[in-house]
Amino acid sequence: MELQEGLRLLEEALQDCRLANLKRSGFGNKRIPKSIEDEVERELNSIYIRVEGIMKTCPQIETYIDHNNIHFSRVFWETDLPSLIDAIKADIK
Repeated sequence: MELQEGLRLLEEALQDCRLANLKRSGFGNKRIPKSIEDEVERELNSIYIRVEGIMKTCPQIETYIDHNNIHFSRVFWETDLPSLIDAIKADIK
């Protein structure tokens, strides 16, 4: 897979991650219903698996990853994935 296609797929995954998390934000300080929480977790798990697949099929992405700053745990995807996308965009332009 070409780097531009990998970038496009990563951007889609990031958008999907943000949309999934919006379902949680509507509850404010209230407790999120278990059904909503489970649905969001399933969606996020699917996105994380999809991102791993993108990285495997587009090995050029690996060159953009500084393993000291990118953490491959679910907790950090929301901050590290945007940084990774920005780094790739900067080089492609």
